[in-house]
Amino acid sequence: MSCCCNNTVFVGCFCVATGFSLDFAAPADGLIYKLVFGFHMTFIPLLSEPTVTGQPVQFDTSGLNPFYTYVGKLYDENGDPVPLFDADGIEYDCVKIKPQTFGGVGKSTPLTLTI
Repeated sequence: MSCCCNNTVFVGCFCVATGFSLDFAAPADGLIYKLVFGFHMTFIPLLSEPTVTGQPVQFDTSGLNPFYTYVGKLYDENGDPVPLFDADGIEYDCVKIKPQTFGGVGKSTPLTLTI
């Protein structure tokens, strides 16, 4: 997946058992986002918890390898890629995460869906 990325936002390091959130306000209740990571010639889809309007989007990472850095794309419920923007309006088309065996819940820098 990383070969298809033009600009990647690094979410950070976090404990694989505690998960992480993408810090953008969910536009509606009950949406499910999907992060698709490439891992050793296969793809790993990571589904979000159902969203709550205005809250960060939460992901369960308990099944990920804590010794690998993942890069993947975010998709909405229709399978369309979701670009993310930071406070300066920079667009990111991929997310990079680094799970570990220790630490707390990961949370990305503040992001938005549109500028």
